[in-house]
This record gives sequence, C-alpha cells and structure tokens, in this order.
Amino acid sequence: MRETANALAGLKSIFLITAVSTVIAIVLGVAAFNATLLSNMVASFESGKSTAAVQAELKQQAQETAALLNRLQESMAKAERERATSTESRQTRQ
Repeated sequence: MRETANALAGLKSIFLITAVSTVIAIVLGVAAFNATLLSNMVASFESGKSTAAVQAELKQQAQETAALLNRLQESMAKAERERATSTESRQTRQ
C-alpha cells in the first residue's frame, strides 16, 4: 500500500511538473508570437514613413521640373517671336 502511495505521489509530481511546463511553454509561445507580430508591424510602419518621404520628394521634383519646362517653353516662344520679328524687319528693308 505504501508503495502504491509513493508511486501515486511521484505520478502527481510528474503530472504537476508537466502541466506547469506546458503552461509556461504556451505563455512563452504567445509572447514570442506577439513580439514577432509587433516587430513586423513596426517595420511596415517605418517602410510606409520612408515611402511617404520619397513620394513627397518626387512630388517636389516633379513641380520643379514642370516649372523649368514652362520657363524653357516661354524662352523658346520668345526666341521664335524675336526671330520672326527680325525676319520681318529684314524683308521690309529689302
């Protein structure tokens, strides 16, 4: 009888240790999953911030390019008008 009681006590301690170990493993697994998920979310957020900065820079460059193009077109139109005027004045002199 005493042997059976000792065997049951050993079995109870094994069961208790296994249960505690399982709970700890589950808690640590959930914590690891949360840490991984949080890390990925932060990385995505940082990527979005850098993308927004690049988009703003591209928008500014596009506006500067448009302004330069407008000045170039105006300059070309002015040169064309001056050339047409000088051609007309030459023709009237002759």
